[in-house]
Amino acid sequence: GYNQMPAVVDNSVLFTSVNGGAYRVGLQDGKEMWHTPGVDGASTTTAGGLVVGPNEKAYVALNPRDGEGMLRVFSLATGEVLANKTFEHTVNAGPAVGPLRPGGPLAVFVAVGDNVACAPLGQHAVTARIVALDADTLAQLWEFVLPVGDGVTAGITLLDSCCPDVFGNPTVDADGTVYINWSGGWAYAVRDANGDGTVDIDDSAEVTAFHHGGGTNGNTGLAPGMAVVPSCWKILGYKSSD
Repeated sequence: GYNQMPAVVDNSVLFTSVNGGAYRVGLQDGKEMWHTPGVDGASTTTAGGLVVGPNEKAYVALNPRDGEGMLRVFSLATGEVLANKTFEHTVNAGPAVGPLRPGGPLAVFVAVGDNVACAPLGQHAVTARIVALDADTLAQLWEFVLPVGDGVTAGITLLDSCCPDVFGNPTVDADGTVYINWSGGWAYAVRDANGDGTVDIDDSAEVTAFHHGGGTNGNTGLAPGMAVVPSCWKILGYKSSD
């Protein structure tokens, strides 16, 4: 894989292999604490990564084969594989773990969608979505389906190209709002405000969006009263009006 998301936990470091395996080694001496092999025959081009939740579990995104994504769940203590969940398209961003809503259950958020072309050629309809899963059972809690794209990174030309993944990594805040940047040219903040399991793109209580017109490979950065959104040609900053 060409994205790596090491996690430092309790004087140790966790990281992944190209086929969805995971390692935990000592931070000071590099001594292996555990290693769990990856998925046999898995793609070596996943752009996913690893994240550790407050529930003593690690979540790894990978692509076991062309056109298919997977989320693997590991025991932080032993490396045992606790669960696998497959998706109908590849996963090319790291997952995020956070609350579904204030005081709500812990969730893992996964961006599902195949990467798009780096040149304005061969346009074709592509779909992508964000899913919120129960962090323990992996049952789906909500989904946000993005507009149908044309399979090409937004804003590129033959003379001015940018080649990001289809999504930057999701960022989730303490209220359960998920910030996600899409290479179809949009930055989103989404939440399932009414709890019906579907985030409605036409409902302003559930989706806030800005069209920056470019691809993006970065995640939204959050600070008190501020959000910063990266894209291929712009960095956008937003401040609270409070």
